[in-house]
Amino acid sequence: MTASLHLEVGQEYDPEALAERLVSLGFNRVGAVEEVGDFAVRGGLIDFFSPSSELPVRAEFFGDQVESLRHFDVGDQRTVSKLDCVDLLPRREVRSARKPSNPIWSSCRRKTPT
Repeated sequence: MTASLHLEVGQEYDPEALAERLVSLGFNRVGAVEEVGDFAVRGGLIDFFSPSSELPVRAEFFGDQVESLRHFDVGDQRTVSKLDCVDLLPRREVRSARKPSNPIWSSCRRKTPT
């Protein structure tokens, strides 16, 4: 198993398997994402806050297909930007206090909210 996780819009990925994978990467399952290392599952949504990101990501699923990926604001839960893909690093290998100088998904295209 690789030490990172890649998700992209349109990809098939079982949401339950994603939750299990986030746990194996050192993330903590919580009711609502508030800090780096948290993830939450609500219906067809999985929110996670990667150590490689300044904002958490919301993955929306339709069945087993990733329908959308977007950054959101922790305070008001509103979309900040849409993403084509995201790469997550394990929580335990990156210090959460460190600000990322080059976000891990820099190769993924960001979109403006619609």
